[in-house]
Amino acid sequence: MGGKKAQYRTREQAVKQLCWHAKKARGGTFTIVTCKSDPQVLHIVSSREAKK
Repeated sequence: MGGKKAQYRTREQAVKQLCWHAKKARGGTFTIVTCKSDPQVLHIVSSREAKK
């Protein structure tokens, strides 16, 4: 399932978007992770995705 993940070049952009996701999900937990294929890219994953 799941499509392409949004890419964030700076930690500041990722944190801003993480806050938006948490607000939209009403307290859901999200984590910022480094991309496996490009270490300069950050992604946001939900706690469910992080467990996989």
